[in-house]
Amino acid sequence: MVSLDESQLSRAARYAIPFGLLLIPVWMIRVNAVVTEPYLDEVFHVPQAQAYWAHKWSQWDPKLTTPPGLYLWSYALCAALLLLRGTPTKLTTEVLRMTNVATTAIFLPWRLQTLLDTIQKVTNDRKLSSYLGHTALNICLFPPLFFFSGLYYTDILALLVVVEAYNWDLKRASAGDSGVLQTLGFLAFGLAALVCRQTNIFWVSVFLGGLQVVRKVRTSSSTCSSSKVSKIVKQGLQQNELYDPLVSEATLAGELM
Repeated sequence: MVSLDESQLSRAARYAIPFGLLLIPVWMIRVNAVVTEPYLDEVFHVPQAQAYWAHKWSQWDPKLTTPPGLYLWSYALCAALLLLRGTPTKLTTEVLRMTNVATTAIFLPWRLQTLLDTIQKVTNDRKLSSYLGHTALNICLFPPLFFFSGLYYTDILALLVVVEAYNWDLKRASAGDSGVLQTLGFLAFGLAALVCRQTNIFWVSVFLGGLQVVRKVRTSSSTCSSSKVSKIVKQGLQQNELYDPLVSEATLAGELM
């Protein structure tokens, strides 16, 4: 029996990720075979994207409650393909669903991997890098996301742009006061997230804004080594110390004593 060392297993696991992503186009093919007409909200999304493809920029379906980011994204992708390959000339339901497949199977895992690598500060660590790659794959195959990856909905693109805004937020935090370009990138993708889905206002303002507050508090405070509530409160008020343990180290045992 042939045994593989840890580096070989990590490499094999990393190379297996693209094969997992093949489930997404396979799913779309099955959806197209069974659901040939626009399904649920696709009834509104598909005609609006087709109107933009016909350069009817002022046409808008008043029943739509989402901003036009998805239709602009599809227009950009299909226009690039038309320039390079001469197709598509018409945006059918199948073609528009394919733009969501490209978002889920290519752009989203790529940007998720970048985000996870940045958070974990991965530097040539095959084992950790493989783990993060599988984390990105698990997110892409999360059942609600996987379901909508085969349809023409806003969910996938909305997540992608929030992830990219988070990437630029981390770049901005690393660059400090000199990160003008990083700040502009963050603002651009933050606005783009709002153009894709109105509920993204939470992620680009409340969530990322909250992370910025946490960073400011961390940089302006010293670390509190005690885990007792009374000392945490006392040292926090009197000595500007912050109790911020790792999640794996945070427990209730002994903290009320």
